[in-house]
Amino acid sequence: RKLKELARALVANEKGLETVEYAIIVGIIVAGTIGLMPLIGGWVNTKFTQLDTGLSSTNPPAALSSSADPGDARGNGRGNRGRGRGGANPGRGKGGANHKSPTPPGHGTLSGGRGPTGRGR
Repeated sequence: RKLKELARALVANEKGLETVEYAIIVGIIVAGTIGLMPLIGGWVNTKFTQLDTGLSSTNPPAALSSSADPGDARGNGRGNRGRGRGGANPGRGKGGANHKSPTPPGHGTLSGGRGPTGRGR
């Protein structure tokens, strides 16, 4: 009874009427937000699943998946075509069968280890 009387008093008073209107608007916004949460959550979950599937199904770059590092056009010396140290064609730099690599064996070519020919850097 007290709640009904309070509601009637608020409706009868203009200031109370504004308060009731604002409360109804806030209630609609809250209900809409709660209703949309499962939809938004499902959409976000789908996007993350698609992203995860896309990332796990792509092939890694050739430099990471290959044991041979061909070097770059300038001949950085890290691979078969490099003009620097090591590689199959050591060129002018240190390299070849007699050059010892300062990096221990088993370290990949990307970290400066032995090249694809097993010779020095």
